Amino acid sequence: MRQLTLLRSGVKEAEFRLDLPDVIIGRGRSAHVRLDGNPMVSRQHAVVRERGNGHVVEDLGGANGTWVNGHAVDVHVLRPGDHIVLGEDTLRYDFAVATATSLRASVTGSQSPVDGTMGTSDGLEAIEELDEAALGSVEELGEVREARREQAPAPMTAGPLPGGAERTAVASRDELERLLAEMVLRRGPHLVVVGSDPEIVHPLPEGGFAVGHTDACVVRLKGSRWLRPGKVAGRFVKQAAGWCLVPESPFWNPVLFKGQKLPRLRPLSHGDELAFRGLSLRYSRGEDR
Repeated sequence: MRQLTLLRSGVKEAEFRLDLPDVIIGRGRSAHVRLDGNPMVSRQHAVVRERGNGHVVEDLGGANGTWVNGHAVDVHVLRPGDHIVLGEDTLRYDFAVATATSLRASVTGSQSPVDGTMGTSDGLEAIEELDEAALGSVEELGEVREARREQAPAPMTAGPLPGGAERTAVASRDELERLLAEMVLRRGPHLVVVGSDPEIVHPLPEGGFAVGHTDACVVRLKGSRWLRPGKVAGRFVKQAAGWCLVPESPFWNPVLFKGQKLPRLRPLSHGDELAFRGLSLRYSRGEDR
């Protein structure tokens, strides 16, 4: 059995067991996996289908596309560890755990949403039924999808439709690429600049990460230090037990944790916030932990 793990901002939000033949991902009641807080997701954005002993993910023509491991896809054979990116959300394809939510148990009625009325919020969701048996290959299915996109009307911008329904927000290619790059960074250990908008994410490289006033510091603090003491405030280092923060200058350029100066090395836990002069960084172990 497999599952989808919903990840948001480096935090696991939910786990869904893939115990239905077709699992629709989108917004609203027509979806099995609902991403209602994500305006870049269409009402029926993608479907995960059983295929042999595994699954494939198929794009349903949403304005912002379906991305797997950083690449736009029409149909993709899923492997454990694959990351499906839909707008601002990530769904990781995993082996199922006992605590995952059963989608079969949550469905009311026998009709699958894929057989019901498709959403039309962005002009690209009016997807007609496909006779996949008549298609010779995944490549042919991709060609059909591409032809539909070329013939479809231009997607609408975000905003309300008559009756109070919501249109899908349409992101530019640059915005989608930025979101994808950021999601890749979030998979591993990283630091987030607290209060930054849009959020600034710094990955933690194996060789460590310095904060201070020198050119060798990945994050530069405001102001300058003419004297040698205090030029590097702290250094993030990886040890056998995990990532730690080593204060380099507790007197001249202290690092604070919960309002207290750190006099020595401190092992980091997920969510710890470290305050430097004019800057706070929050540590995350990453989505792949």
